Amino acid sequence: MKTILCLSSQGWNSDLWTNKQHIMSRFAKKGYRILYVNKEIRSFFECWYYSLFKKSKEFPYFGVYDLTEGVSFANSYPLLFQKKVDKQRFNAYGFKLQLIQPFFDQCDDDTIVWIYHPGYGEFLDLIPKKCRIIYDCVDDYKTFPEFSSPSQQEWIKTSEQAILNRSDVVFATSKPLYDRLSSIHDNTHYVHNVGDYDHFNQVANKSYPKPKSLQGLMGPMIGFFGALSDFKVDFNLLIKMARTFPDYQWVLMGPFNKSALEQRYSELFKLNNIHFLGKIAYSELPSYLYHMNALMIPYCLNDHTTHVFPIKFFEALATGKRLFITNLPALAAYYDVADVFDEATVKSVFSNLNFEDDTRQKNQLQLAKKFSWEYRVDQLLAMVFS
Repeated sequence: MKTILCLSSQGWNSDLWTNKQHIMSRFAKKGYRILYVNKEIRSFFECWYYSLFKKSKEFPYFGVYDLTEGVSFANSYPLLFQKKVDKQRFNAYGFKLQLIQPFFDQCDDDTIVWIYHPGYGEFLDLIPKKCRIIYDCVDDYKTFPEFSSPSQQEWIKTSEQAILNRSDVVFATSKPLYDRLSSIHDNTHYVHNVGDYDHFNQVANKSYPKPKSLQGLMGPMIGFFGALSDFKVDFNLLIKMARTFPDYQWVLMGPFNKSALEQRYSELFKLNNIHFLGKIAYSELPSYLYHMNALMIPYCLNDHTTHVFPIKFFEALATGKRLFITNLPALAAYYDVADVFDEATVKSVFSNLNFEDDTRQKNQLQLAKKFSWEYRVDQLLAMVFS
């Protein structure tokens, strides 16, 4: 049985699953053994609990335990008396690799190390030369707010270059990422994000009772689901939409920081037709999306989103609902199945929420069905072993 060690940039139990969990869970279903390594630091006592009561039989050392069939999970903790962990450097990356050294000591020659975060590049000497390395680049990390200082920018650049020098295969989820990485690594492939078609297509094929949090809302509802980070979501645009269409209900489903948003957008929480529902469980999302008249992805246009291909794009298409998006460069090839809008076109674009013909809805469903995670996983494996 082949083993894939996933050095992730996101926790397995994160509020919102992204490509890391979707891809690795499907690799496990295909018979691969997955060791999923979180970037996050957990408390000593949390790790102690899991190592004592849920210790993995296949990876019998501290901090690793079974999650589900085919997937094990590596956790780590800071030193007991260390008050603050340097999450950007050694403790989040080097310590993780030290934690799993017993795995490296006995791993097979065909073990694959699948890297998502460039921070691991500083510690590649801890990975045996016999392992194949895949770099799956899903973001330009230099554009994240937490890496804004010159020293952090240089660290990301240097660490990523180290991974590229060692990688056997490189994947990029957007064209700008591909253009940059393919100029450095000869075996780079453009594979954009896809969606969980079966899960979200339930919206088009089932009926759901109205969730309690939606029952008091009257009039057309336009929904967004996902993390409500202001370096991604254009809240000024959202405010303009809410003011332009006061009879529409703008429903936001996802985790958010209210105090931070209130400081930057004073009007955001004063408009009575903008509704923050908070995090909705993945299993419950279809019951909420079923009652939306349309869906939207009102992303900003900045250095970060230029490199982003939203997973929610194909998820939204799979619902069969009309989809409104800002003109993200990564989605340009699919503008024909969505409505592109900006501040200048808000009124004309949102004035009609119905499909003008059934052909476009049929096309969007066919597209969403094609670009499923099953399709993407088969494509990735073909490129890894070609």
